[in-house]
Amino acid sequence: MGETRRSTRAAALLALTFICAGTALGRSDPPAVPFEAYDFHQYIQISGPSPLDVINLDTNAQLVTACVEPSTKEDLRALGILLCESQIEVLRAWRLIEESEEGLVTAFPMLDAPEAALLRAKSAAAAAELAEKAGSCVERLTAALEPHGRRESTYTIVFSYVLDGLVWERFRDSGVLEERAVTATEPWWSGEVWAVYPPRAFSMGTNTISDAGVSLSINWTEDAIPIMLPFVTDWRNFGQMFDDYVASGRVTDAEAYETFAPYGLFDETGTFVIPVLTEERGDAIFEACSALADLVADSIPGLVDLDELASRLDLAGEEQTIVVVYHEIMWDLMDRLEAKGFVSKPVALADPGSAAPSDIGSLAFVTRRGPARP
Repeated sequence: MGETRRSTRAAALLALTFICAGTALGRSDPPAVPFEAYDFHQYIQISGPSPLDVINLDTNAQLVTACVEPSTKEDLRALGILLCESQIEVLRAWRLIEESEEGLVTAFPMLDAPEAALLRAKSAAAAAELAEKAGSCVERLTAALEPHGRRESTYTIVFSYVLDGLVWERFRDSGVLEERAVTATEPWWSGEVWAVYPPRAFSMGTNTISDAGVSLSINWTEDAIPIMLPFVTDWRNFGQMFDDYVASGRVTDAEAYETFAPYGLFDETGTFVIPVLTEERGDAIFEACSALADLVADSIPGLVDLDELASRLDLAGEEQTIVVVYHEIMWDLMDRLEAKGFVSKPVALADPGSAAPSDIGSLAFVTRRGPARP
């Protein structure tokens, strides 16, 4: 996401050697939950390293976790945290800590278990109401996939393409969210970052490769990686497979074909058999996805009292609140749709241990940008 170039100042700050002071004795009440136990989320545009990359340097994770409550440098050293002035300068510059009258304080939300419970209660209630309306849209999508023999792809497309793709775009297009843009005042990242404890029991990621208006997206979970290793380890053949598709609509390179043939993406001729969404009016799959995205984006602001939630969770206004709560609503809505029988997790997500390589095809789809999207 974003350009890979970063400013000289950012590089210089990251290159600083932290020659840190020794520890002092005194305060001995470290945070009950370490940073690594949280789910850390980034809805951002970047120009180089991400905020998480910076947090993972040296003792930064300990520092930001301890500073959820304002802490002086003496407090932090008393907890056994090694720190130095250059380290604090980096975290300030990256807008990850700030100074208050009482000391250093973490500059992004870190929601603990009671706060996460409140957030997820609000999210679950909103998702329950939304699922009643969304079911017919999902059925329309499944019907559009049926002639292609890809009914099992509904779950993947609803989550990755609609809820975690088109809906965010709708929020930005309508002005609910501002465009994320790296600028002189936000030089290394722009958007929202936050952490939540405890993590959800299930989550997945999406890897996407794009060129010439074509994108290939593949979902994954940590548990599924062992049966889809070439997608995360063999970038040369993965890229070659994609380049072949962009150039000719089929996989022609022999090594790429042999590497990815077991995964159910294409047939014996190299022609892709996973869903292809052409983003133009008249494409049944795209039309169904657009209808669902419109419904969700239009409904969300009225389903949650954003002012109340921002106040109770100490969030920084409506934009940060809608990013944080919608991220939870996505998962709760998927759970509701699954409980009602509108979607089913593909076996590669539901039970990776019993999945075959060919089941990975249900986690992938292609999009072709058309006139319906800028």
